[in-house]
Amino acid sequence: MASKRMNVLVYSGNGATIESIRHCLFTLRRLLSPRYAVISVTGDAIIKEPWTASCAMLVFPGGADLGYCRTLNGEGNRRISQFVERGGVYLGLCAGGYYGSKRCEFEVGNKSLEVVGSRELAFYPDTCRGCAFPGFVYHSEAGARNVELKVSKTALGEGSVPNVFRSYYNGGGVFVDAPKYHDKGVEILASFTEKTHVDAGEGLAAVVYCKVGDGAAILTSPHPEFAAVNLDKDKDSEAPGFSKVIEALAQDDKQRTDFLKACLAKLGLQVNQEEDLVPSLSRLHLSSLKASTTSEVMASLEDIITVEDDEEYIKDDNDTFHIERPSSWSVPEKKGEKMDDDDANEDRILNYSTIIKRVVVHDKEYPASKETPYFNHHAYFANLKHYQSEFGEEENGFGQQILYGEVVTSTNTILEKNTQILRRLPSGLTATATVQVAGRGRGNNVWVSPAGSLIFSTIIRHPVSLLGHAPVVFLQYLAALAIVEGVKNYDYGYQNIPVKLKWPNDIYALDPDDSTGKNYVKIGGILVNSHYSSSEYLSVVGIGINTSNTSPSASLNALRPPTPFTLEKLLARILTCFSGFYTRFKRTGFDKHFEEMYYRHWLHTDQIVTLEAEGGVRAQIKGITRDWGLLIAEELGWEDRGTGKLWTLQTDSNSFDFFKGLVKRKVWVKNSSSPLLSLPQEIKDHIYGFLYSGHIIQIVQDDHLYLCEFDQLSEGVGTPRLKDPDAPLEHYVCECSRSEQYPGNQDPIAILRDVIKMKVLGQPPCEGCSHSKKLDISLLQTCRQLHYEARRVLYFTNTFSFKNPRTLHVFGKRSSHTDKIAIRDLRLVMNLPKANKESLFKTRMGCLPLDEIEWSEAICLTVVDQLTRLQNIELYIVRGTNNSGIEQAERDRSLSARSNEWITFILELRHLPLSSAKIVVHDWDYVFWPSLFEARTRVQQCAIEEGERNLPELRWSLALKKKWADYARRVILRQIEYPDHRAVVWKRITRNPRSHESPYFDDLCERW
Repeated sequence: MASKRMNVLVYSGNGATIESIRHCLFTLRRLLSPRYAVISVTGDAIIKEPWTASCAMLVFPGGADLGYCRTLNGEGNRRISQFVERGGVYLGLCAGGYYGSKRCEFEVGNKSLEVVGSRELAFYPDTCRGCAFPGFVYHSEAGARNVELKVSKTALGEGSVPNVFRSYYNGGGVFVDAPKYHDKGVEILASFTEKTHVDAGEGLAAVVYCKVGDGAAILTSPHPEFAAVNLDKDKDSEAPGFSKVIEALAQDDKQRTDFLKACLAKLGLQVNQEEDLVPSLSRLHLSSLKASTTSEVMASLEDIITVEDDEEYIKDDNDTFHIERPSSWSVPEKKGEKMDDDDANEDRILNYSTIIKRVVVHDKEYPASKETPYFNHHAYFANLKHYQSEFGEEENGFGQQILYGEVVTSTNTILEKNTQILRRLPSGLTATATVQVAGRGRGNNVWVSPAGSLIFSTIIRHPVSLLGHAPVVFLQYLAALAIVEGVKNYDYGYQNIPVKLKWPNDIYALDPDDSTGKNYVKIGGILVNSHYSSSEYLSVVGIGINTSNTSPSASLNALRPPTPFTLEKLLARILTCFSGFYTRFKRTGFDKHFEEMYYRHWLHTDQIVTLEAEGGVRAQIKGITRDWGLLIAEELGWEDRGTGKLWTLQTDSNSFDFFKGLVKRKVWVKNSSSPLLSLPQEIKDHIYGFLYSGHIIQIVQDDHLYLCEFDQLSEGVGTPRLKDPDAPLEHYVCECSRSEQYPGNQDPIAILRDVIKMKVLGQPPCEGCSHSKKLDISLLQTCRQLHYEARRVLYFTNTFSFKNPRTLHVFGKRSSHTDKIAIRDLRLVMNLPKANKESLFKTRMGCLPLDEIEWSEAICLTVVDQLTRLQNIELYIVRGTNNSGIEQAERDRSLSARSNEWITFILELRHLPLSSAKIVVHDWDYVFWPSLFEARTRVQQCAIEEGERNLPELRWSLALKKKWADYARRVILRQIEYPDHRAVVWKRITRNPRSHESPYFDDLCERW
């Protein structure tokens, strides 16, 4: 894959003012779109994100450069300097100019404003001294003026570059002695024509160009990015005469724009030479495959429609819509009809949410081509019907109703930000457009959407009841599959179009300009936003694909298809694929069929990456998980051989620069409208703790998976094997207090009910507890950020309980490293019967003979090796004993005699940082019968049949159990030194023939 530099990043972190950012974004988007995406970027992103590979220019707007220093000094500035020295470019405007100089001297002698000090970037090798002109006041226009600048045509070239022009100024400095540094790559691009208020040394440099390694920087004192039309004339009250300043700037607006274009071109950017005005919004057209369906859609909106002066309006959270019928408006004669709002047609910074959007309802026939000249509704619906009939897809699938606009803000915003409308619209309704002026990408990104791109957003109403097997997070994977399959099944001869998936939500194509045939470039992206509403998730799936446009990157038609793709036909094909995939997904989840299809199309098979968050470990991509779609990476050891250690990487906490093989941490992105996101983390943790902490969470698998036929047991099968290791883990929560659940003096029968009865009879883990229920965290799945934040608290503040060693081992294999190291409290209920005919009799009575070897493996390989931050452990041991062992224990009265040498593996727990341990020992010679007497009688009868007598001697005394448990607890907590017992455990495991049948035996041997 190759990375094209198509992002222009405008710093919006600490120190930058909102007005400067707005002016900068407006002007740069006007001059650079659609070749570049002009995006705001935070300080954290500069420090932590892999932004350099795709960045064409880094821009620091006006503000206060001390804020820049506080955020970026050190690592941030090191990355910026490295970016520029390796061929990147930097544009510093006013405060950004101070920040890019070697030294800043601002208002020296003025105690309230003085800022003096060296700067780390030092692109300009001397001082930027200000203010160049007096009167500056922070956050005010009091010191603003228009300054005259003389342009150096020798530095910028001839042509349309002006000789002199006026520019907005408010607090900038002068670059001291700039002519002296000509031999160091410094060029003066523009100079003040007036004498400055401070000593400028030689020359009056206002704008300088600095060569830095393989890159360059332009630093300015004035604000050539400020357009007069975006300045507020009403500020005359705070700055007398400011309206005259604006009038003077307006007269030189073309010269200012030409100068800025020349500066950007000198930095190597491709600039729009023609005037590219901000397009005004157009009407939206609502239509359906069946005309009657449009009326049904409008009927569902009746309760939120208001009438004013006989006109219908819908006032929603983000936008106001004016409903029009075809008879109430006339088709404009000019092609590409626009709204007639004055604000919508003015070329300046606009607040699009204040502009009324007009919606034309077509409930009798499709919109005519002269109404929508860039989208043929007849062709779209004809192709939709064709694909549905050809591939046997549902007639009520996606795309039956569409909302089209030639120019819109963002199809995702129109649907997702207007929640009243969203709650009432049908699943599958799709909004599409020819041009977006505020397209939304993942995180803070902007998706550049010029004419020729296929842009659409589809509503999906996903029931909460399906989350168990069909999590909503997989919608982005289904959308990606639908795009690739839609392209390859567009028509005959398209199956070899070279398009691929980049995890988790990008579409890449083979670079048509690359002669090697190995590099891929991005041509599309997917954005999914979900809201939780009652019993369903309201998801808006936004998709953008470069289809016939030539910029900002490659497009589908550049891949030389048999015939060019058309937007209408491609939209119909993708929606029919998406609809079919979603129908199957609701039934089967992300099953093996989808998994194989995804791997067939993705770019990352066996790709080797570096996990920087794990200390630079090399790992190989293995696939994605079926539960949450997380990326699976296996650690590589010597000679890049897999070690078996796996990481699961989250879509919202990892950013992938696969161009360099790096996997880096990503700053959290607020990807939901939940008000929780705006709260401080400490308060959110308290909320999560209140909702989800203090529970005992029992991890179980389906009970029938552990049961075998009795004839198998009679043939000597000591422990039933797991029929389906991939069976889903179920999480049950018990709301009983911990002190009440397993009191130390509880009768063994009550313990055994809790251990076994759920497995045999399928009851909840807490016997007789009316509060037991399956754990439900669906509320947090409205936003992945909330989910993962709360998940950490969930694992950190609850006790996790296991009653089966194999479930514990499966839990260790499937859970993410982050989840496992968050667990602090663990409970193990260990049923360890003696493997003889007496235990077989007990097995027939309902007990599962899970022996010590399996518990040994589970504790060593999962608890000790993976739950490395465990602090508290509770062990409830139910054990069948033998007479000789009891006698030896009675004689020696010590743990070292190993009267029960099966328990020695528990001493592995000494290697954990435990602060507390609780051990309760029970032995058993009876199991659930209607009365204790009957149970004892039946077991005695079994013992007599086997030639055994004196059953009471088979049990420890209460005093011995308490003594043993206390001794073991103190050894585990390292309160008593105890000799190394690993050789003992190894000896027992190797001499036990059954242990060689264990699937984990090789792992155990390798570790010991």
